[in-house]
Amino acid sequence: MTKVEYDDMIGMPFKTHASGPDQFDCIGVVREVYRRAGWSDAALPSADNEAACVASIGSESSGLPWDAVDAVTGGVITTRLAFGDIVMVHNRTTTHVSVVVDASRQLALSSAGSVGVFASVTNRLVNVTAVYRMKESAR
Repeated sequence: MTKVEYDDMIGMPFKTHASGPDQFDCIGVVREVYRRAGWSDAALPSADNEAACVASIGSESSGLPWDAVDAVTGGVITTRLAFGDIVMVHNRTTTHVSVVVDASRQLALSSAGSVGVFASVTNRLVNVTAVYRMKESAR
C-alpha cells in the first residue's frame, strides 16, 4: 500500500492551473500526490482548463490508462478506495477531483476556491460521478 506525506499541503491556497509548490488547483493536487508517491503524472491529461482535464480522464476514447472503479451509488462512495484513486465530483456547474492519499483512513485530498487544499473522508463526498484508478503499468 502506498502512502505519502500530505499534511504540509493542507491549507495551501487554491489557484486555477496551479500545480504547487505553494498553490494548487484540484488536478495540481493529484499531480503533487503522484509525484510524492514516485508515480508518473504523464497519464494525467493536460488541458488548458480544469474541466477539460478532468473530463478526459473518464473518456473511453482518451486512450489513457485508467480503469473505472465500481464504487459509486446514488452519488456517494459505497466501497473502500485505494491510494491514488481519483474521485470525480460534479457540483452545480463544475467538475472537481479528489485523490485518495490514505487508503487505510479513506482520506482524499483536493483543492477548492475559498478553502484551498483540504482532506475529506471519502464517504462524506457527495455528488460523486465516478472513481478512476490508474493502471499499474502507467505508474
